[in-house]
Amino acid sequence: MDRLSTCSARARRLRRFVNAFTLATPLGLALARYGRAVVVQGPDGLLLATNYRGFVPAPRAPAVTVGNVVLLRMSAEQAYRRPGLLEHESRHATQWACWLGPLGFLPAYGLASLWSLLRAGNAATRNVFEVRAGLADGGYAPHPEAQPE
Repeated sequence: MDRLSTCSARARRLRRFVNAFTLATPLGLALARYGRAVVVQGPDGLLLATNYRGFVPAPRAPAVTVGNVVLLRMSAEQAYRRPGLLEHESRHATQWACWLGPLGFLPAYGLASLWSLLRAGNAATRNVFEVRAGLADGGYAPHPEAQPE
């Protein structure tokens, strides 16, 4: 298994099914269309929405995952030069499936971001979802005590 393949084929199929069934991936595709992105097949069963120009959901983030769709503010070539970022986003796609899509993941992620903001002064370094997806892979500077509480 190479660096860009973080889960088995069976796990990828299950993640793809759950994220489609819970409407997380269709939501990601709608956001990609809104942001005038070009969607291409990516690693690990992901869909890469390249050159995303939308303001929602995160105006400055280089990448945001919604279901199996990674909204990228870069080209596919630039993304492939950042394999850690793609691994980080693949872990988020799995989190979307584990939390059963928008109804579970979005409020849980929002609360984790609020917790991190209160504890660390930013929305990421104490956010359990970002920590488990890999802070460094996601481009975040680790907090000195980055273990989630």
